[in-house]
Amino acid sequence: SEASPYTFTVRGEGTADTDPPDVSSIVRANTNPTNAATVNFTVTFDESVTGVDASDFSLDISGVSGASIGTVTGSGTTWNVPVNTGAGDGTVSIDLVDDDSIADGAANPLGGAGAGNGNYTAGEAYTIDKTTPTISIGAPSATDTNTGPVTYTVTYTGADAVTLANGNVTLNTTGNANGTVNVTGSGTATRTVTISSITGDGTLGITIAAGTASDNAGNTALGAGPSTTFNVDNTAPTVTSISRDTPPVENTNADTVTFEVVFSESVTNVGTADFSVSGPTGASIGVTGSGTTYDVTISGGDMANLNATVDLGFEGGQDIADTAGNDLTNTTPGTEETYTLDNTVAAPSTPDLTDASDTGTLPTDNITMDTTPQFTGTCENGATVTLTSSVDSALTPTDVCSGGSYDITTTLTENVHNVTAVQVDVAGNTSSASGPLSVTVDTTDTRSV
Repeated sequence: SEASPYTFTVRGEGTADTDPPDVSSIVRANTNPTNAATVNFTVTFDESVTGVDASDFSLDISGVSGASIGTVTGSGTTWNVPVNTGAGDGTVSIDLVDDDSIADGAANPLGGAGAGNGNYTAGEAYTIDKTTPTISIGAPSATDTNTGPVTYTVTYTGADAVTLANGNVTLNTTGNANGTVNVTGSGTATRTVTISSITGDGTLGITIAAGTASDNAGNTALGAGPSTTFNVDNTAPTVTSISRDTPPVENTNADTVTFEVVFSESVTNVGTADFSVSGPTGASIGVTGSGTTYDVTISGGDMANLNATVDLGFEGGQDIADTAGNDLTNTTPGTEETYTLDNTVAAPSTPDLTDASDTGTLPTDNITMDTTPQFTGTCENGATVTLTSSVDSALTPTDVCSGGSYDITTTLTENVHNVTAVQVDVAGNTSSASGPLSVTVDTTDTRSV
C-alpha cells in the first residue's frame, strides 16, 4: 500500500502545579532608624501570588502606640505594606499571618492548605525615634565681670551630630553691655560658648538657635535659652557716705566710735588696712560688714581723754574693688560726718540770785522772802544745768544752757541754803560743782510799814 502523506504528533497532559507558595522575605523599604510618620515593608514571595491585603499582616511593636497597617499594594512576587508608626519611640515590624487567602496561580494556598502553616515572623524591624536631641545651657562662669571672658557650657543629650557655630548663638543684652561670641569644642556631648571683649554696663546672656544638633533618625534639636545672665559692670564704685553710727550724735565722750561707710555698689577687699583715722593717737581700727555697707570702729589709744575731731578716711594704698573688678579710685564721699570727742567740761559759774528775787535789805545780800527764787549764771552752750541745795538737795527744774547762760526758777524751803550748779555737756561729761552761793530764805517780813 502507499504511505500516508500525513504526520501525527500525540501530546499527553503535563504535570499539575501542587507546590504552595512561600514568603521569601519581609524587609525594610526605607532608611533605619527613622522618625517618619509612615514606613514601608517589602514582602517578597517565591512565586506570583494574589489575595494579599492588610488583613494578612499583624504588627509587632515595642514602645510605640497607635501604629496601624495601611493599604497593601503590589502584584506577582513583590508587595508593599505601609505602616503608620504612631507615637513614641520603639520598634515596629510586621508578621504575615497565613489564613489561606493568599494563593498562587494554581490556587495553592500559602504554605499549603491550612491556616498558619505559611506564617512568617522573621522580617526586619524599624527603630522608631521621634525624640529630638535636647540642649541645656549651664550657668555662666562668673556672675559679675567688667571685660570677661565669661563661658557657658552647652550640653547636648541624644545627639549624633552637633553643628553649633558662632552664628547660632544670640547674645542677649541689657543696658549698653556687649561682647564677642566664640564657640569651641568637638564631639556630640558639649560645646563651650565664650564671651570676650566685654564692654559697657548691663547684663549678658545667650540663646541657642534650633537645628544645631541631630540624631540618626533625622530629629533636630529645638532651640535653648535664654540662659542665666551675668552682670557687666565697667563703672568704678564710689563712696556714697561716711556717717556716724554709734553713737549717732556728733559730740561725744565715748571711748569707741563707729562710722558707717556706704559704697555705691557691692565691694570686696574691705579691711582695716584700707582706712585711716585722724584725731586720736594710737587708736585701732576694726571693720565689719559686706556688700555696700561696712562699719568701721575706732577705739583705744588716747580716745578716753581726747578732745578733738575724729575723722575717718582712706589709705592711699587701699585695694577696694567692686565684684566686677573695678577699683575704687575716688575715695571722696558724697556726704561725710565726723565725731567731736569732748572728755572735759568746766564747772558753770556760781549761781547768782536775781535782783528781783533778792528781797533783803540790800539787793545783793542774798536774803529773800521768795520761796521760788530765780538764779542765773554762765555755762557751756547746750549743757544741761542742775542746781543743788545743801538743804533741799537737787532742785528742779533744770535748764539747757543757751547763749552762754542759764536761768532757773526753783523752790526753796525756809532756811539758809548753799546753792551750787553742775552742768552736763552735750558730749555727756559732768562738771564739778560751782562755787556755792549762800542764800537765806526768810518769809518773815521785818520791813517797816
